[in-house]
Amino acid sequence: SGIGAARGSMAPYEFKGVDALDKHLADKSYVSGFEASADDLAAYNLVGKAPDAKKHQHAARWWNHVAGLLQTSFPGPAEGVHAPAPKAKAAAAPAAAAGGVDKSSKDYQKKVAKCVKEGGKKGVDIAGAADMTLGLEFFCTTMDQPEGDLELTELCMKGANKEVEPDAEERKGGSGHIGKMFMSAGNTHLALVCCVPSALTGKVRADEWMADVASKVDAEVIGCSSEGYARALMAANPDKGKFSIKEKDVALAAAFAYLRSKNAFPEDDGDDDDDDYCFGDDAFDDL
Repeated sequence: SGIGAARGSMAPYEFKGVDALDKHLADKSYVSGFEASADDLAAYNLVGKAPDAKKHQHAARWWNHVAGLLQTSFPGPAEGVHAPAPKAKAAAAPAAAAGGVDKSSKDYQKKVAKCVKEGGKKGVDIAGAADMTLGLEFFCTTMDQPEGDLELTELCMKGANKEVEPDAEERKGGSGHIGKMFMSAGNTHLALVCCVPSALTGKVRADEWMADVASKVDAEVIGCSSEGYARALMAANPDKGKFSIKEKDVALAAAFAYLRSKNAFPEDDGDDDDDDYCFGDDAFDDL
């Protein structure tokens, strides 16, 4: 299960059992960031019971700490909560039939692979642009494959941050050291994902960067943002003239404007011959 907040420059923590959690917490106090967050509560609920301190000493330490925080926040005696047993259904309806997405379908898995691939390719381009410009630390660009889906846009970010495999036939990723904001517009939503490596959060925090951009397009910040990772989602409203593709351009301009306000991106000097920096869907076509 994915857990929403981020760990520095990494993508959201993926819970894979107590063994993996214990290793993750070997040098950390919390699942993500430097203070307790909703990620810890989510992981606490997924673990379900206190880990065996002899087998999982780090997870057990973390569990006791979170349990203490919960006891402090909810000091009253608990009497228990019981929910009625769910009524039997004649047949389980596929998720897609209810208007959702069947994530187990082959079509969705192909979509996931395309998003990771697109992110990986953009990651290589961004890293290359950073090398060419000698000092570029932050960048913003758009993603096509997610079509406004927030989770798929996060997978693009994951692909971009993945370390480049030296023996791979095609280079992908390699931009984990660059602070980035990815945007994807679909028919119904505009998804925004921001990731800033810990080495750069002193210049630009992901949560503050995202809050500023989200305010410009009336997007909702989703989940718990941190200095290293933040997400937002804007719902289109054609009746009010609010279209995702149009608002994407507004958000992109706002993202670069925020970076310039922090002296984290070069000012636009108005020189039409300066092609060192390019933006939008075709940002890297000429690199």
